[in-house]
Amino acid sequence: MSKVILKKIPIVMVLIPVVFFAALFVNSYKSFFKGDEGHDVKKMPIPSGSSSDQARSSEVQNVNSFKRNEQEKWNPMGSAADAAEIKNWFAQRGNFSFMGDEKLNDYATYDDATLNQLGDAGDLRALHTLADRSKNIKDFKSTLYKASVWGSTEALIRMGAISEADDLDSMSAESRKQMIIDALSYYDAAQLRGDWWGNIVRGQSLLTRYSHDLTQHDKSIIQSNAKKIYADIQRERNELGLGEFDNSVPESVIKFYEEMIRPL
Repeated sequence: MSKVILKKIPIVMVLIPVVFFAALFVNSYKSFFKGDEGHDVKKMPIPSGSSSDQARSSEVQNVNSFKRNEQEKWNPMGSAADAAEIKNWFAQRGNFSFMGDEKLNDYATYDDATLNQLGDAGDLRALHTLADRSKNIKDFKSTLYKASVWGSTEALIRMGAISEADDLDSMSAESRKQMIIDALSYYDAAQLRGDWWGNIVRGQSLLTRYSHDLTQHDKSIIQSNAKKIYADIQRERNELGLGEFDNSVPESVIKFYEEMIRPL
């Protein structure tokens, strides 16, 4: 199997110690590659917050640091060749945080006109840089949406994170639930494209923080929303003559994901 198309996988908690979750998620791990659907996949303790590439790079480093403390020889990316393939796969989907700090500032000196020219040609790095420079939430969302049409799954994850950034504590229980469902819908849309990262590092931490259990109805709404988000960006993509998304995932990336959710 050189590449596979991933099915939807469950969402998981991140804010409490992984050791606690080891036993809890053993069963979901065993059925993971059988295609079973659910909503329990182990999460790494990644802080929510900044949308910048530097912050996302820090998240990656925190994950790796945590794992190294738990298991010193743990190497989720495998061989050098596999690591290169994994980093390149994520970069092609707008996630440059695995590339290292030296790769994060390449576009910092470009003016907006240059970035817009590159973004109009589908340069995801340019589009994400423009999103970071947005002066209001409308432009931020619009730029991320454009990036998602050009193939960025990281843009979908960041759109979901917008909901997390709201002051959920001050909301009513019903409004908070809706914001949580909105965020999870975008993470699942990215997952439909083969990118589990949003669910691995963020996902059900929302449910943990606000002690909210998803009902089967909630899960159906999230799945339906995710499919609609996907259909919308695919339609826009078709109008640009870009064709169908490539949702295939290298075996090296699947193994990487498997390591990230593997019980210690």
